[in-house]
Amino acid sequence: EKGWLYKLKKGQTIKRWKFSGGADFEDVVLLDSLFYVLQSNGNILRLSFAEQNKVGVQTYQFPQGDAKNEFEILYYDSKRDKLILMCKDCESDNKKTLTTFSFDPHSGVYSDSSYVVDIKEVARALGEDKIKFKPSAASINPKDGLLYIISAINKLIVVTDNDGKFIVEFTAIPDLTIEKKMEPVFDYTVYADITDINGETRSGEQKISVSYKSLLLKTNIPATIPVDS
Repeated sequence: EKGWLYKLKKGQTIKRWKFSGGADFEDVVLLDSLFYVLQSNGNILRLSFAEQNKVGVQTYQFPQGDAKNEFEILYYDSKRDKLILMCKDCESDNKKTLTTFSFDPHSGVYSDSSYVVDIKEVARALGEDKIKFKPSAASINPKDGLLYIISAINKLIVVTDNDGKFIVEFTAIPDLTIEKKMEPVFDYTVYADITDINGETRSGEQKISVSYKSLLLKTNIPATIPVDS
C-alpha cells in the first residue's frame, strides 16, 4: 500500500502528501507537529513538513527486524514521554503475553519491553482457559489516564493501567462510628460481573482489608513466659 498523508477540514479542499511508494502501514501518531507512522514490522517513519510544503521522511529501523514480529498499534504515553509499540503477534510472546516496546521521539532510539499484558488475565476475566487475543488499536484516555486496548477480532475492549495491569477501583468508606485511635481494620468484598458477546456472565469476588495504618503487626505472645525459655 502506498503512503499518503491526508489533511481533512470541513468546508476545505482535501490536501494530501505522498511519503512512501509502498509498505504495510498500520498506525499514525501526531506529536509536536510531527507525524510518526508505524509499519507492521516495527519500523517508524517520522514525517515533517519542510519548505514549499514538502514532506520530509526520516526512517527508524526496528532493532529486532530479523524476528517474526507484527505490530498494529502505536500510541503516545505522556508519563514516559515515549511512543509505545504494542505487539499483535511477536515471536517472543508465545501466545501468552503481549509485549510492548518504546520509541524515544527525541533521540530516535528504541527500548526493550516497557510492559507486558498478560493474556491469561484477559482469558480469566472472560471465564476461559485461554484465548487468542489480537489487539488492533490502543490509546490512553486523557480523562482517566487508563489504557484502552481494542481487539476487533475478539470484539473486546480491555482497560488497564499504563503498565498493562488490570485494576478495579472502589471507594473504601470507613465506619465513622469507630474512632481512629482504636486502629480498626475494615474488610471489604469486591464483586465483579463480566458479560461476553454471547450474553454469558462470569462472576468473581475478592476480599480486601483496609486500615488507617499502612502496616499492622500482630503477634501472639502469652501473658506469662517462663524465665528460662
